[in-house]
Amino acid sequence: MLNKVLPNVNTDLKDAEIADLLLHALEYREYDVQELRIPAYGYFTNEVINSMAVLVFDPEANAAFIRKVVYEDCKDADEAIAEYEKEK
Repeated sequence: MLNKVLPNVNTDLKDAEIADLLLHALEYREYDVQELRIPAYGYFTNEVINSMAVLVFDPEANAAFIRKVVYEDCKDADEAIAEYEKEK
C-alpha cells in the first residue's frame, strides 16, 4: 500500500527527519491527541449561495476558539467554547 501512496505524497521533510519520526513513533502514542472542528460547532450557519450549500462562519468567534485551544490551555473544544461564551 505504501508503494502506491508514497509517490503521491509531497513533503519538505528530509529523509533523516522522516527516519527520526519513524524511530520515535511508539513514543507518540503517549501524546494527548485532540480533535477539533473548524468552524467550531455553533459558530457557523448552513446557507445556500448561488445554488451551493456552504458553511458561513463567524471569523471572530472561530479565531477566539483557536486561540483558547492552542494558547490558553483549554483541555478540549467544549472548554474553549465555554470560556469564549463567558467572555462574550
